[in-house]
Amino acid sequence: ALILLGGTACSNDDGGNSIGKNERKDIALTRAELEMVGANNEFAFDFYNQLNTHVGQHNMMVSPFSLTQAMAMLANGADGNTKAELVKVLGFEGYSLEEMNAYYMNLNKGLLSVDKATKLSLANSFWLNNQYTAIDSYKKTLQANYDAEVKELAFDNNTYTKINQWAEENTYGCIKKVVSESDINSNTIMALLNATYFKGAWKDKFEEK
Repeated sequence: ALILLGGTACSNDDGGNSIGKNERKDIALTRAELEMVGANNEFAFDFYNQLNTHVGQHNMMVSPFSLTQAMAMLANGADGNTKAELVKVLGFEGYSLEEMNAYYMNLNKGLLSVDKATKLSLANSFWLNNQYTAIDSYKKTLQANYDAEVKELAFDNNTYTKINQWAEENTYGCIKKVVSESDINSNTIMALLNATYFKGAWKDKFEEK
């Protein structure tokens, strides 16, 4: 079994001095990377449309960018039809894995400093059941391009608490649970996680009720 997770937390509580003045900074992207941004946007709209058919009028907060990073990490370890389908869904057909990885690395680094008026945290992790072995080059790719933490451990009844703790720590306590005990067992091979935290002030604030 494989688990692919993306967690997103958002806060507008600016009770501290953790965010600075509104000083925006552009991210330098190549022509190919700009095209990939367009592919990311198309994925986002398709994703929202799919969700809307199931969620309807209920409120929801999701991050397509968070999901695409987890899918991109997965694509690096896939082969054949599986790899081709992942790349196709992401909209990155015609680009190499190296180009895709460089795109996410560049974008992740740039987003962290693009706007001092917001606080953004991006975290990735790769959890592997130590009954299995991952190719070293795959782990190095995730670490180098996605700044992913690599955790190799025995998957047992307590593993889900460690994953939830990781999510909570990387979303400043906003997301406390991403998996349940029944989701992780000794038959689970691996889990790929992305956690995204965003904190910023509303341009037009909602009335408190």
